[in-house]
Amino acid sequence: KKPTGLILAPTRELAEQITTELKEIARVGKRSIIAVYGGVSIRKHKMNLNKGVDILVACPGRLNDLLQQKALVLGDVSFVVVDEADRMADMGFLPEVKKILNLTKKDRQTILFSATLDGAISELTRQFQNNPIRHEVGPTTPDMQLMEHYFWKVNRDNRIPAAANLILQSGKTIVFTRTRYGAERASKQLKQSGIAAVSLHGGKTQNQRDI
Repeated sequence: KKPTGLILAPTRELAEQITTELKEIARVGKRSIIAVYGGVSIRKHKMNLNKGVDILVACPGRLNDLLQQKALVLGDVSFVVVDEADRMADMGFLPEVKKILNLTKKDRQTILFSATLDGAISELTRQFQNNPIRHEVGPTTPDMQLMEHYFWKVNRDNRIPAAANLILQSGKTIVFTRTRYGAERASKQLKQSGIAAVSLHGGKTQNQRDI
């Protein structure tokens, strides 16, 4: 119940992705790693924590629930990673993030990843990082001239055939729809066109998302 490493992520999908990427490294280093997030049984998370954990990947909401139920303590955490801090701010998680950071070791290493470092994020840096080293990757603003945009006006009945033809030529593609129903319908019709398609939207359970 006393992890030494903590990684905070804004969404359960990102928490799972991080955990998947780190599992093999953790295994080689003989470290245990688990993810905790909402949408699944908190009892299961408690059982996993009872077995012991070195690195905890967590969404702030579920982690605070576990802390309130005294399922773990963060006093031994010596390094914290706050991933997608700008998105944390957009989702209103920063007060919970600050509360969590205050429960970790005072001399911890705090690593922060963010698309922006102003506003609430700069406050997070001032309050929880000591003489931080800043690394920037990529241009400060994306070069929109390097992107090509196309607009095709087609009849309603021709939308899926046109999309299917484009996908067959282009390869892996994300198709956005206006509604959940539209996502389900587009997925079904693309499958009928011979394209391996799945739908993803807020109406799906965590198990459906994982599958």
